[in-house]
Amino acid sequence: MTSNFAAAIAQRPSDTELPFALGRFSYRDNPEQRGAVIPDPAWAATHLVEVDLTQFAGLPSPGGKPAKRLWMHVQVAPVFIATMQEAVRSGLLSKLQEYNGCYVPRHMVWTPGRPLSMHSWGAAIDFDASTNGYGLPFARMQIDRDFVRCVEECGWTWGGPYADGMHFQWSDPLPGTAVQPWQDAMARTAVQADGSIWMRPANLAEQQGTIAPGEPVTGNSGWVTLQDQAGEWTPFSGHAVYRGLLLNLDPSTFDLSVTPT
Repeated sequence: MTSNFAAAIAQRPSDTELPFALGRFSYRDNPEQRGAVIPDPAWAATHLVEVDLTQFAGLPSPGGKPAKRLWMHVQVAPVFIATMQEAVRSGLLSKLQEYNGCYVPRHMVWTPGRPLSMHSWGAAIDFDASTNGYGLPFARMQIDRDFVRCVEECGWTWGGPYADGMHFQWSDPLPGTAVQPWQDAMARTAVQADGSIWMRPANLAEQQGTIAPGEPVTGNSGWVTLQDQAGEWTPFSGHAVYRGLLLNLDPSTFDLSVTPT
């Protein structure tokens, strides 16, 4: 399976848009577990699909039990499948210790009164919870960083910077959070007088439409420049293969397209 990650990333909803983009639903408290909820069964029947996990060689088992399937939002499942295929291709699934769940309808941190977790829509997934539990300091997180990088480059937001190292979600992070251009559905491009293009995540004011994109940072121009996870800018013109993606700059329109290689 192939996926146009760039197009999928551009369509990701923000945290505030999520209930509308992925479908609002009514729910009631789950009497068997504090903080858990029971969504409208009609919503679950039309918005969730089953994903076969046995197709991903090397995916670890949850708690020693074979992981055969999960339920995920119908809009997120194709991207998840393509992301896991990319992780398999890169030999990164074998670096994980546990798969810990996806569709778990509940409030954030299992706390009644807080907003619903992304898991309630089947739009988030957890890995290696035993060594990367919620609240663990960033420096002590043990989840494989190459795997994190791979999943981030496929458009997922990692919870590591928010003390939730096991968590990956298919939505934009909170407004104003600095992420790399390929992760950010609100990333902006601007064409310079010499035909060069610069890319960076939009800041909060730009996302809200209150100001226009600012000036490019000095030194970050060179036809097209992309910032990698190490904070380094790599320029190219025309087309190039970059981090497993094929990037092409149309010299007549300055449109930038990104597709998997």
